[in-house]
Amino acid sequence: MTGRVTVVGLGPAGDELITASTLELLRAGGPIRLRTTRHPAAAGLDAPSYDHLYDSLESFDEVYDAIVEDLVLLAVDNDVTYVVPGSPTVAESTVDRLRRDDRIDCVVVPAMSFLDLAWSRLGIDPVATEVHILDGHRFDSARVVGGGPFLVAQCSSRHVLSDVKLAVEDGPESATLLHHLGLEDERIETVAWSEIDRTLEADHLTSLYIAAFADAPGSAIVSFDELVHQLRRDCPWDRGQTHGTLRQFLVEETYEVLEALDAVVTESSDAAFDSLRDELGDLLFQIVLHSVLAEEEGHFNLSDIAVGVTEKLIRRHPHVFEPGGEHPSWEELKAAERATGGLLPKRSALDSLPPLPGLALATKVVSKATRAGFAWPRIDDAWEKFEEEVCELKDASTPSEIEHEFGDLLFTLVTLACHLEVDPETALRSAITRFSGRFAHIERSLVAEGLTMAEADLDDLLARWSDAKRELEG
Repeated sequence: MTGRVTVVGLGPAGDELITASTLELLRAGGPIRLRTTRHPAAAGLDAPSYDHLYDSLESFDEVYDAIVEDLVLLAVDNDVTYVVPGSPTVAESTVDRLRRDDRIDCVVVPAMSFLDLAWSRLGIDPVATEVHILDGHRFDSARVVGGGPFLVAQCSSRHVLSDVKLAVEDGPESATLLHHLGLEDERIETVAWSEIDRTLEADHLTSLYIAAFADAPGSAIVSFDELVHQLRRDCPWDRGQTHGTLRQFLVEETYEVLEALDAVVTESSDAAFDSLRDELGDLLFQIVLHSVLAEEEGHFNLSDIAVGVTEKLIRRHPHVFEPGGEHPSWEELKAAERATGGLLPKRSALDSLPPLPGLALATKVVSKATRAGFAWPRIDDAWEKFEEEVCELKDASTPSEIEHEFGDLLFTLVTLACHLEVDPETALRSAITRFSGRFAHIERSLVAEGLTMAEADLDDLLARWSDAKRELEG
């Protein structure tokens, strides 16, 4: 026969806030156990508590597991009433464990919690104001999303309040301490953020209310996502876009980011980084806009993207998140993901190539073929192949032959770049930048002399080219 554990709560303060149904159960007789006597309303109850476990065991998890085991054993012979501070449904880990335990029936009786008093004292509707509730013991900046408001519960010591304060680099101007609500020594004080851990002696009946963070970590992304939703509703251009029409803009913005990166690499100036920030913002807009379109179609949203890539990065970096021991290779991990996702295994190492521009695609193909074991064993072999392709291009006569051999030569150059550990895209873009700078220098020198490019002969242009190269590159 399955035993029963009935869980009741003492409310947030004195015994005047205990509900009638809880009082009736406490007076009915039968075994009663208190999670702790450290509560204002517990003094009037003559029943054993589990306070001793907090002193004898190493962790809260061990304490909670021991409480559940004792309650399960007691319930074998009699129904047990288990008494917790506040409400059984708010921040009560033992109640969660009891509900999941199939050895007993767990009945939870509703009760007031400290939250009810907090909303009353603060004069706010938590639903209308969309208050986020956080645990002071697990507070960190990553949880502070959306800017606020926040109620930080279980600020049980000055140390916890100090950790909360230090977790956020730029805190709000002030916050409100809620201490001993419903008791004679109740205190509600709005203090400077720097003083939250210096104002009172915090304990298990202390909470912290934060109306807003001006620049909360993550809040800018949330606000940006909301802005893009608004653009989809109110802007004719944004409202008219589809995944198809946005393709060209995604490509354009990507190349503008690459251009900004080139400037950062060559200049490393504040202006270059400002440009990179702006271009990354434009690219981010394209990504968020695609996520909003997908959300409207019922597929996924920005949060799903973040969760998915987080899980993927953790899964593909076992050496970081599961240190020690041997781990599968990157390709083995990706193959396992394909199998788990119900996808057919790759028939070739070159399956599923992305739709990249020619040079980037060639680099990807060479990289994949090299990882599969198809590569020149020595760099001298790659040089010989390059020279062979140059000769074949020279010997080509028809337009189709020239195109064919020119393509082979370009691909061989990419293979050679792999041996030389050079990214061909970066090398080519750098060469274009150098050429553009020298060309502009020649234009300026000609204009200074009242000449045009067409009026200068080849020897003059070559001389000016040498001058430009020497002046620009020192």
